[in-house]
Amino acid sequence: MKNNTGLAVIIALVIGIILVVAFNVQKSSEKEIASQFNSQQLIVAHEVAILIESFFKKTLDELNLAAFFLGRNISELEETTPLLNKLFSNLQFDSIIISTAFINAKGEMLSQYPTPESLKNKDINSFDNKDFFVFSKQTLKPFISKATMNKGRREIIISFPIHKQTKTEIGEGKEFLGILVCYIDVKELAQTFSKPIKRGVIGYAWILNEDGTLLYHPSHPEMIWRNIFKNDGTCFQCHESFENEKRMVRGEIGTKEYFVKTGGKKIIAYYPIKIFDKRYIPRLSEKGMRIANWSIAVSSPYSNVISLIKQSNRNILFMTGLVVLVLFCGSIYLITINIKRVKAEEKMTWGEKVLEAKNRLQALFDGITDGISIMDKDYRVVAVNKGQVRMSGKSEDELIGQLCYEKFTDKDGVCEGCPVEVTMTTGKSSTGERIVKKESEGKRYWSMLTFPLKDSEGRTTQVIKYVRDITEQKEMNEEIEQSRRLSAMGEMIAGVAHEIKNPLQNISMGISLVKYETEGNKECRETIENIMEGVKSLNTIVEDLLDFSKPMKLDIFKCDIDEILDEVLTSMDEIFEKNHTKIKRDFCGDKKYIRIDGMKIKQVFINLIQNSIEAMPEGGEIMISTKNLSGKGMDYSEVRIRDIGHGIAEGNLGRIFDPFFTTKTKGVGLGMAIIQRIVKLHKGEIKVNSEVGKGTEFILTLYPNSLEY
Repeated sequence: MKNNTGLAVIIALVIGIILVVAFNVQKSSEKEIASQFNSQQLIVAHEVAILIESFFKKTLDELNLAAFFLGRNISELEETTPLLNKLFSNLQFDSIIISTAFINAKGEMLSQYPTPESLKNKDINSFDNKDFFVFSKQTLKPFISKATMNKGRREIIISFPIHKQTKTEIGEGKEFLGILVCYIDVKELAQTFSKPIKRGVIGYAWILNEDGTLLYHPSHPEMIWRNIFKNDGTCFQCHESFENEKRMVRGEIGTKEYFVKTGGKKIIAYYPIKIFDKRYIPRLSEKGMRIANWSIAVSSPYSNVISLIKQSNRNILFMTGLVVLVLFCGSIYLITINIKRVKAEEKMTWGEKVLEAKNRLQALFDGITDGISIMDKDYRVVAVNKGQVRMSGKSEDELIGQLCYEKFTDKDGVCEGCPVEVTMTTGKSSTGERIVKKESEGKRYWSMLTFPLKDSEGRTTQVIKYVRDITEQKEMNEEIEQSRRLSAMGEMIAGVAHEIKNPLQNISMGISLVKYETEGNKECRETIENIMEGVKSLNTIVEDLLDFSKPMKLDIFKCDIDEILDEVLTSMDEIFEKNHTKIKRDFCGDKKYIRIDGMKIKQVFINLIQNSIEAMPEGGEIMISTKNLSGKGMDYSEVRIRDIGHGIAEGNLGRIFDPFFTTKTKGVGLGMAIIQRIVKLHKGEIKVNSEVGKGTEFILTLYPNSLEY
């Protein structure tokens, strides 16, 4: 017993010594690795800083050379645009330099390379009041701006004066001939040189300018162009202090370790970037003349850097401990451990196989987009897949254990003809259809197929219900049938209208003759005028019928919805005043041109507004709003026209777009059918919401790129 105790103490001491030595070796190795890695990061930061400085030096040298050349050849400038483009092309560096331009002494841009699409065919000769032009003209010195926002893009503007030596009575002088302007995209500059930098697994580079504004950071794109010293507290969620950033702003060189709340310990190396060459900036205090001290930093997580040495030390420690255990433990102990290990691995293997099979079946169950649910004999939901959850609009927790007819159809009892009931009773598969009403989606059609799940004795204990949404198929069939009926109706209408039109013309001509013969008879004249008015009304109806029966073609142009509505409302001012109708506008105001037939869409708006006026015989207010929205992977325009009239009965809502359906005393009921026809030709959508006594709202949706010229 004493020998065993002594042996145990020795083993404990040996293991303890090994652990202490291994711990100290690991810590020492970690510090050395981190220091060497950070030194390499500093070299990388230095190289990137040199590349950025070289880019600016090359750009400045090229501008200086171009300005010198143009000063010597200014008299031939307007005839040498290709030569200018050749000079400018030397300045292009991928997408960093946006464009370069020559502006003459009057502030007129004579050449730009390349010419942006946004500036083509536009007046761009308006640079005489720009800061860079005024400064270079007055001082004959280059101007270098800070990074400023222009049309959603940060730019640095460099201007070089062009001049030539002149001789006057009082001596030699310089004549200002214009400037060369270079626009540099700061974002592209930062990304081009910083984004490729990868250190370790997740190390990266980022750039800070001279006042603490973040120019590029791959991990925090939301902070780009924000000053980290003047932030709203967002940065302090990660950083405890900004000492390293302050050193970077001061232009220091160094390597440090720091702690980030969300990312743990990190190492950082930073190096200043002297952007502008002093040769072009003789006086640092002058406006625009300064050396910008940007700074690039390369940082990596400390754990990422030392992960390899940690893993190596763990392996060494494990192997050493294993050797010690093997030396001091007998073969019986090893055999016992081995037997237990084999049993444990077998259990783990079987457990993994069972789990893998379960996961595979669950993935198959959830991968089916249609709805699948399992019900027990009490009609309670046992399991549902993701498709059924999506179709029901309820969560899985809300469905499991609940009665299927309560959760799926909002009923208090089993549905009549329920296929689940049939399958549970007969033990055979069954089919059925259900109409399900949802507040967000309206009426939906479900096709159901049920299968029995039986126990070992052949009794049905559960039922699998497969549900498929066939709403689109139903609607498509209805549209096909509607198109067939409308086609037949159109042929019939065209024939009837032609047969009626000729007699109407004869009647109109005869009435005109009678009117002439009875010109002195006032009573006959009034009767004849009433007859002529009736003939005119019949002729209008016939014309509408003929128009409805003809194929409709669109004349597509780019139009702005707000402009079309403005024209419609202006043309109807007298109608609004006569019917005591007020118009409330809520237009989005964004100029967004979409491809439509402007005249036919104008007809749609006029008909809808006229219907709203007729729905308010005592007068009222019509609200018209427009929006440019995004959704379903595309942009679209939405127009809403809402009145406070008598509304449409619920029973008539489904029929208002049917041809010849009307609740009015006048007309034949083709107005809404023509509106729907025009909208569908535009591949758009029109919906209606109405409540009796409160008013009606029509929602028109048009997609900008759905039609081609």
